[in-house]
Amino acid sequence: MNDNVQEIGYYLLQDEYLKRLSSSKNITVEEMTNSYDCFPVEWFNYSYERRIEILQQALSTNQTVDEIMYDNAKAKH
Repeated sequence: MNDNVQEIGYYLLQDEYLKRLSSSKNITVEEMTNSYDCFPVEWFNYSYERRIEILQQALSTNQTVDEIMYDNAKAKH
């Protein structure tokens, strides 16, 4: 897949995820994004492809990115 297409897909999913997360915390997406705590530091080391997989899983299961990353890390040990 073209990197630009992947990047756009990632940002669309991220927006969707942040909207859901912000409504559950009752704050705006802007406040959520500015707080930088919506994603763990390791998140930014992941490829767009991996981030997309995790965001899709988060949106379909109602889990947070943190929970999914924690579960994945736990499963590897």
